[in-house]
Amino acid sequence: MATYLLDYDILIELHDPSSVWHQSVKDAVDELVAEGHVCLIEGRMLPDLWSLLTRPAMLNGHDLSPEAATAHLDALRARFTILTDPPAEAWIACARTYQLVGDDVRQAQLLAAMRAAGATHLLTITPPYLPDSCGIEPVVLDPVIV
Repeated sequence: MATYLLDYDILIELHDPSSVWHQSVKDAVDELVAEGHVCLIEGRMLPDLWSLLTRPAMLNGHDLSPEAATAHLDALRARFTILTDPPAEAWIACARTYQLVGDDVRQAQLLAAMRAAGATHLLTITPPYLPDSCGIEPVVLDPVIV
């Protein structure tokens, strides 16, 4: 069995049943869980998701109340393991090893968290920039429009 990190775009689509991606994402995650794979969420994604869920719709948010956003995050936390932030030394080592500079430092944080948790795959919709030699396999979903 493999260990997958669910990317932020996956978390968004799991929440939004009106999205063309929702069913494909839900099916993919359900299949991974049913097959016994471990699915993880990076802890830093939760505040970003809260922001999106509670932001007004006119500002590209989902306009949820704090109570509804809490219920959604609680459901994610109950179903998936939440990763803690990697130590600074770990992500700095990834940034240095893979020459990740500028905004790409976020990828170093992601890699360090995934390595600490033993994750081998990243389930995503948007192909991420990950160095080829980093040992993480991106699994990029294609939508099935029904």
